[in-house]
Amino acid sequence: MEPIADFDSDEMAIIQTVVDTRYRCPTPLNLADVEVQLEPSNPARQNCAAVHWLENDANFIVIKTGNERYRGQFFYSPSEIFPAERDEYKQPAECIHSLLKIEANHALKGA
Repeated sequence: MEPIADFDSDEMAIIQTVVDTRYRCPTPLNLADVEVQLEPSNPARQNCAAVHWLENDANFIVIKTGNERYRGQFFYSPSEIFPAERDEYKQPAECIHSLLKIEANHALKGA
């Protein structure tokens, strides 16, 4: 399997802008590497770059699974994990918007 590239500066700028706009302040982003099963039919895992941030007691993560391929989820704890609306997105901003919408709806239900 060919290695998946890290997030480039354009992708990071998009992610930072979307997150900062949502929270109306600079939000620290953390880079990480994660192991992901890319294909349901293949149990092999591949290292992928990820961006993580923490806001409102929720951890958010966007994973780069290929060229123009992103996955996302947010979680409060290992037993409370919520995926994005779709399995993959072509743009990181789409993935983040999906996560933020789901988290906002979840927060409203809990209020």
